[in-house]
Amino acid sequence: MNNENEAVQAAQNTEPVVDCYAIVRIEEKSVSATIEVVPPKNGGKEMTIELLHTALEEAGVRYGINEKTLEGIVSAKIYGKEMVVAKYKPATAGHDGTITYKFDKFVAAVPIEDEDGYVDYRELGQIRSITAGTVIAVITLPVDGEPGRDVFDREITPNPPKKAAFTVGVGTVLSVDGLTLSAAIDGHLVYDKTAFVVKRVLDIKADIDFNTGNIEFLSDINIRGNVGEGFKVVSTGGNITIQGGVFSGALIKATGSITLKQVANHCNIEAGGNITANFCEYCNIRAEGDITASTLILCEVYCGGTLTTKGSKTGGLVGGRYTVLTGINIGNNIGSPNYPTTVISLGDNSILDAERGKLISVILRYENEITDLTMVIDYLNAKKKEERNLLPEREELLGESVRKRIKRQRDIKTARDRVAEIEEILTSHQNLKLDVLGTIYPKTQININTVHFEVTGEWHRVSVYVDEEDEIHYNPI
Repeated sequence: MNNENEAVQAAQNTEPVVDCYAIVRIEEKSVSATIEVVPPKNGGKEMTIELLHTALEEAGVRYGINEKTLEGIVSAKIYGKEMVVAKYKPATAGHDGTITYKFDKFVAAVPIEDEDGYVDYRELGQIRSITAGTVIAVITLPVDGEPGRDVFDREITPNPPKKAAFTVGVGTVLSVDGLTLSAAIDGHLVYDKTAFVVKRVLDIKADIDFNTGNIEFLSDINIRGNVGEGFKVVSTGGNITIQGGVFSGALIKATGSITLKQVANHCNIEAGGNITANFCEYCNIRAEGDITASTLILCEVYCGGTLTTKGSKTGGLVGGRYTVLTGINIGNNIGSPNYPTTVISLGDNSILDAERGKLISVILRYENEITDLTMVIDYLNAKKKEERNLLPEREELLGESVRKRIKRQRDIKTARDRVAEIEEILTSHQNLKLDVLGTIYPKTQININTVHFEVTGEWHRVSVYVDEEDEIHYNPI
C-alpha cells in the first residue's frame, strides 16, 4: 500500500507547473472588454494586478478600464468567470437644425366677425400684406455632437446633424447669421410649393366677389376680372389696375394711380396719383393728380391736376360736376344734345376761398377757448396765491389748462399763417383755360376761378379762358 501512494505522489510531481493567465475578449464594435482569469495549476503563480494590466495592454485595451473591478478580481481571486473590465464612451448625438414659421403656410377664407357679432362675408382676410424686415421664420443652426471613444481608445464620430430644410423664396432674405428668414420687400406673403415668397404685385386672376372678399394690400394690385357690387379694392402703398368692369357700390382706392380698362358704374374711385379710365357713369371720382378718360357721364369729379378726355367722338363730359385745378383738355364734347346740366369748375381759388373761411371759423373758436382757459387759469392762480396750495385735482386742472392754452395759441398761429398764404394766392391771376375739340352744348356751366358763365348755344372747337379783367373768352382752336 505504501508503495502505491508513493507511486501516485511521484506521478503528480511529474505534471508541469502552470501559472494563471488572463483571457481578454472584445465585444462587437469594441464597446466593452471582458477578462477571464484561468487559475494556476500545480502550484503556479496566482493572479496579480500587473498580470491583468499586461493582458489588457497586449489586447490593445486602453480606454475605459475600471480599476476597481480589476482590484476586486485580484482581491477576491475570481477565476474562471468572465468579467467586464472596460467600457466605451458612446458618442453624444448633436441636434438637427430647426425652422419655426411665424405664419401659416395656407390661409383659409373665413368671414370676419366684429365685436357686435356681425359677420361680414366680404371680409375674408385672405390677403397677407407684409413689410420689408418682417420675420417670417426663426431658424436654429445644427449643433455638433460630442465624439466618443471605444475600448481601443479610438474616436467614435457622431452622425453629423442636419441643417433645417427650407428654401429662401423670391422676395425673402436670410440673415447673415442664418437665424432669421425675413421679407426683403413690401408685398403679399404666400407659400408657393416649397417656400414662402413675397410678391410685390398682388395679381388676382379672378373677379372680386364672395370667393375672394374685399382686397386691401400695401403695394400694387392687378385684378384680371371684374369688381363686384359693394366690394372694395384698396392699395395703401401702390397702384391699382383693373382689367374688367367696376360695378355698383364698389370702392377702388389707391395711394398711387388707378387704371380702369372697362366700364365703371355707380362706384367710388379715389387715387393719390393719376386715374386712367374708359367709360364711367354715376361715379364719384377723386384724383390728386391727372384724370384721363374716354367718357364721364353724370359723375362727381375732383382732379388735382389736368382732366383729359379722348377717344369716342360722342363721349366726353356729359352731365355731372367737375372740379379741376390745373387745366381741362376735352378731345370730344362737354354736355350732349339732350342738354343735361354739366358744371365745370376750373382753378383752385374757389377751393382755397372755402378753406380760408373754415380756417377763420376755427380761429374764432380757438380764441373763445383761450378766453375761457385764461379765466380758469387766473382764478386758480389767485386761489393758489391766497391759500398757498391747491387741492391735487385743482393743481392738475391748472396744469392742463396752461398746456391747452399754449397749444391753442400755436394752432391759431398756424391757421393765420395759412390764411395769409391763401390770401396771397387769391390775389394772383391764374392762366387757366378749357380746350374742347368737339362741342360744348347748352346748359354747361363754366366756372374759372371766380368767374361764372353758362353756355346757351353750341360752341365748336373752342378754347375758353378768363383774361386779367376777369372777362370770359372763347376762341376757336
